Amino acid sequence: MLTVMTTLLVVAGVTLGVRMAQQTGGQQELYAVTQKRMERIQKALHSFAATHDRLPCPADGATKKDGVNFALELRQPVGTGACSITSQHAALPWRTLGIPFEESLDGWGRKISYQVCGDISGPGATVSNADRHIDPYDPRNSCFGFSVKNFGTEKKQVAWVLISHGPSGVGAWPAECLPGNCRPQPSPASPDEQANLNVPGTTKFVRRAEEVLDLDPAQSPSHFDDMLLFESVDELQKISGFPVGSGFLNIIDLTKGRLQSGNPKGDEVVFNGRVSDKNKIIFDGGLHWGNVAVSAHPGALLATNGEGSALGVCASARNCGSDTASVLDKNKFLKFSLPAGKMAAGFGLRIFSLEPRAEMVLTFKRPQDAQTLDSKVSLNLPIPKFPDFAGKGEIKPTFAHPPQEFSEVTIQPTGSSRFFISAIRFCRENESCT
Repeated sequence: MLTVMTTLLVVAGVTLGVRMAQQTGGQQELYAVTQKRMERIQKALHSFAATHDRLPCPADGATKKDGVNFALELRQPVGTGACSITSQHAALPWRTLGIPFEESLDGWGRKISYQVCGDISGPGATVSNADRHIDPYDPRNSCFGFSVKNFGTEKKQVAWVLISHGPSGVGAWPAECLPGNCRPQPSPASPDEQANLNVPGTTKFVRRAEEVLDLDPAQSPSHFDDMLLFESVDELQKISGFPVGSGFLNIIDLTKGRLQSGNPKGDEVVFNGRVSDKNKIIFDGGLHWGNVAVSAHPGALLATNGEGSALGVCASARNCGSDTASVLDKNKFLKFSLPAGKMAAGFGLRIFSLEPRAEMVLTFKRPQDAQTLDSKVSLNLPIPKFPDFAGKGEIKPTFAHPPQEFSEVTIQPTGSSRFFISAIRFCRENESCT
């Protein structure tokens, strides 16, 4: 009897394992179908943005197939107004995007939800002029509050989000609505899945590992099987053919990659770890300013912090093994120069500080026409702490407006201040620097 029972248990276990493997394989196949369709939708959004310089509003998921506005973006007033679909009704406007009906559905045959930031889809909004202030925490940034909690890390300034509500389909709209009966699948009990329905007033979505197997019931608070695909405003600008930061705010991030872009032929920059082989680097400063030059005090070498995300100076290549060695201090300076024929009316910067306060002097000059401005700006500012920078403080952007236009600015810490410069911005006349 014991042998028979053992055999039955083994057979039952093998059968369950086979069924689970079949279920896993089948669901993975549908996940793959959904992923490919989302990627094709992403390309359609890029094409729409490149043609119209904006993104479409969502369609109404509750509209029946024979409805006038079925699968079309909806605005109020029509054609020029704000997006008129409430968040929980937002579906992909596949007719507006010009893609086939089947491509608008996920692998389980339900409508893919589409959420979009109003700053690049509303009245007068454009992708090319999306605001990007020098401070990533500035709430005036376009789509600042439109974000995704991506595997635990919040991604800000998201342009759009595509959501498949997974195998369970809780919260999803059916592919076709029956006359007089067009309701979404039951609302989810999971807080994370509720967030992806984008309850009015909420603009934070959640992406985490999906459950391929339905280990939690669909109405369990721990259930999660949503699939998300999203894109930042910067990524959308770049892929759609607009220069990143191509709005009126032209920010120059001083990353190692930026410093190696646009170098003159024969004068390319080589980094050995954090230290470069140059005292002066000419790099791509963006669409309006062209090639910008940065130089250090004589004999020094331009260098970055350990992450390669901000600029400093090393006294020599041998002594450049830590942030303490490559950080700017009172004995070092950085000078930024615009190309011939370019003048700025204001200047902004963002720094990573190793100290609780940052003191510095900014000196403005105009060497192209032999004029030296007497304009100096002294700054003494507290540094707020942000967890993103591993204990380093990031200064809230500070802007200076000398009385005359200039083409060169020198930045030098004073006192005990020590910091890296992570971004700069030259401002044009009558341009809001903040």
